[in-house]
Amino acid sequence: MKLAEALAIGLVLAGAATPASADDVPPEPDRVAEGESYVGPVAGPVFARADDLAALPAQTFASNYAVESGKNFGEGAEAAGIQHRLQASYGVTDWLKLSVDLHAKHRLDTKELRVGVFAPELRLTLAGMLDALDRWPLDVSAYVGPRIRIMGRRDPAVVFGLGTNTPRGPLHFTVNTGVEITVPDPDEGTDRSFGPRYDLGVGHELGYGFVATAEVWGHAAWSRGGYVEQEHHAGPALLFVYDVGRFGLGASGGWRGQPGRDQADVRGMLTVGLEIGGRP
Repeated sequence: MKLAEALAIGLVLAGAATPASADDVPPEPDRVAEGESYVGPVAGPVFARADDLAALPAQTFASNYAVESGKNFGEGAEAAGIQHRLQASYGVTDWLKLSVDLHAKHRLDTKELRVGVFAPELRLTLAGMLDALDRWPLDVSAYVGPRIRIMGRRDPAVVFGLGTNTPRGPLHFTVNTGVEITVPDPDEGTDRSFGPRYDLGVGHELGYGFVATAEVWGHAAWSRGGYVEQEHHAGPALLFVYDVGRFGLGASGGWRGQPGRDQADVRGMLTVGLEIGGRP
């Protein structure tokens, strides 16, 4: 055997016998002790009030039910009653998301259940359309949808605007700014009103499936006759996610103003929900 051939065979055998380095070995999945359940990173929407539909992964369905009550303050303040909020959303693709909200109020003084707002939404996310933006820390989205007030104090409206959010945890951030334009009822002789709507949410995963959040939301409206109303609220919440289930507790305080009438309130909210489908 020639010397060159012997050296080549020796190098091949030595390389095969050498243990692989840590960089060459694929990382092992996280080990979970026997009898314990693994709770991974939180995916999808986490806010009770702020709109983070853009964070919902593709081919994922999410639904939440919230019950809320509290206390109203101010001269002539109405009874708070019990508010019911039902939301369902679906990530059709990485860039197309759909949702629908339904709000209802159960008046405790008259035992009447008043169906308030039915609000579908369509949202397009820029990062889902352009792969080059997938690594950006913030996504950009556009949304549009009607607010159909079935038994509301104002006319139905159309809302459209822009938003941004973090596409992945452990920091969750979303902010939306839009314009709401009402469609007046000619039979009632109401005026068209317009004004901004906004919401903002910041949350952080604490581990073990817990997410602490804080939210701010509100709107204002004017018509040809002048100022119509405004409303501004804020509050913290704590969310627990386990497998497909979601459970949350939240509190808020705020103020609502109308011509000749101001009203403050404090509220507490309990939410339960689920998320089924793909994960980031």
